[in-house]
Amino acid sequence: MVRINARVFAGLFAVLLAALAASSYGLAAAEELSDEQKRVIAANTAFYQAFSHRDVAAMEEIWSRREDVAVIHPGWPGISGREEVMRSWQLIMAGPGSPEVESVNPVAYVMEDSAFVVTYEQVGGGFLIATNIFALEDGAWRMVHHQAGPTPRPEGPAGDPI
Repeated sequence: MVRINARVFAGLFAVLLAALAASSYGLAAAEELSDEQKRVIAANTAFYQAFSHRDVAAMEEIWSRREDVAVIHPGWPGISGREEVMRSWQLIMAGPGSPEVESVNPVAYVMEDSAFVVTYEQVGGGFLIATNIFALEDGAWRMVHHQAGPTPRPEGPAGDPI
């Protein structure tokens, strides 16, 4: 069972609400990102690169070794515990239909020692929306949770498809 500290949960929820209120799309120009947001986006990018390249060793490196971890893959039940989460990624990446996934328009929200990214995942011609939660561990942002699910094709600020 994954336990989330009430303070961390409240902080994540407050930041998400503030971000949604501040921008109808949650998009910020790259020059407006803090250094920590850039580092979280880099960790998020490393996750998607590991996934798309089917790099099990890189995926192992991205996930926390100290914190409780969990994942909810689309259409799967929730999975918790590092060993089970890593096994799920190994199964997905070893499959013949393992998709190439690209993170589109990631937006990072950072608290003191935790952060999350809300991003669209482009999988072939379709899209999912995902939340990736990170914890600061030995100076590096490590994933503690990933959840993705179906969403309509996202639109840009002008209403054009992304």
